[in-house]
Amino acid sequence: MKAFILATTLLATSSWATTPCGLKGDVAQRISDCKETADARGEFQLVTRTAKGEEIYKGARTGVIWSADLISPKNYLSDKLDTICKKQHSELGGLKLNWILPPVERYIQALKYDIQSSLPGVSQREYWTSTADSFYVNSRYIFEGANTYKPDSKGRYTFRHLEIEDGHAYVKCIVETIQ
Repeated sequence: MKAFILATTLLATSSWATTPCGLKGDVAQRISDCKETADARGEFQLVTRTAKGEEIYKGARTGVIWSADLISPKNYLSDKLDTICKKQHSELGGLKLNWILPPVERYIQALKYDIQSSLPGVSQREYWTSTADSFYVNSRYIFEGANTYKPDSKGRYTFRHLEIEDGHAYVKCIVETIQ
């Protein structure tokens, strides 16, 4: 009986148990196609859900499109993260847009819209940003999904950095739709 309950729970909560949507058209058409199948995620609108369960979201107020997480943690140098978002990945949902590795400022902006609980998996992972630490030039800041970020008295946030030679973290790519 316990095995049956566990299997039922896994089926109900696994991403592959959801219906694909937003597989064709421009971003607006894809959002419209996904409206009926999407859970309410506040600021974030579901753009695409692939057959593998990979979900791409767009910030309603920011216009930033967030990819699904690339499959596994990556090393900045050996996985060539400076160009990784330019390649085709299934986690980009077939959207042929100008994907980039997000700067730390995009994560700060997304904190205001509760990215950690709104986008799947974010609260459990660490992500590379494109922003170099100004003192440690061979490192990049990372966004820690489990961290409770609070601005200091001047409104600044503190981020940890990883060395680009040996650090590993997940990757989310973004598209800036509002310039």
